[in-house]
Amino acid sequence: MLAIMISKNAWNEMWALLNAQPSLTVTEDAILEQIRSVSSIGTARKCISLLRTFGLISTTSGKLTHLGKRWASEETYPSVCKELIRKQYPAGAEPVLGRSDLTRTEKAQWLMDHTGMQQAGAEKNVTFFSVLSEGAAGTLPNLGGIDAAEPNVRDDPEDECRDPRSVTVTISSQIPPEEMASILTVLSSSITKSNLTISFTA
Repeated sequence: MLAIMISKNAWNEMWALLNAQPSLTVTEDAILEQIRSVSSIGTARKCISLLRTFGLISTTSGKLTHLGKRWASEETYPSVCKELIRKQYPAGAEPVLGRSDLTRTEKAQWLMDHTGMQQAGAEKNVTFFSVLSEGAAGTLPNLGGIDAAEPNVRDDPEDECRDPRSVTVTISSQIPPEEMASILTVLSSSITKSNLTISFTA
């Protein structure tokens, strides 16, 4: 089972963005510019990966698919949330994860037992189930702003893909000119999403 590495804030903001701009091409830059709860390239990539996995945006064009357009609509958002629960969670999960008498840990243990997931991923999927469950019940994403009680994606300690968008490289000036040109070419082509600063040592 896919570990859903996204916060409620990011989900709500992405829905609001695509509800307002259904023709938008979803890119890392678009998310970083317009989603306040996402502040790193790594997290933006996770958001895009999730939307693609859910079938909400095209893997080639980055635009909303037919399912995505239904998801981004107030009228059909609840029905899409129901579909996503059925597609993304194992059989029997809905009645268990929807129980109010079970703790988050107990629900996560059920997912671990039935999917083989690790605890951290299972707990995140339990949390996201509540987001989809609220949507399935007819509750639209909060358009009033970020929920202060919900940790932002940028605060996730497991975000191993953080990218501060600034990279500094120090190169020895003793390197022969012909080799220096090759090194600079490799650096400029491999670091494309960050501000690259190069300094030289004697």
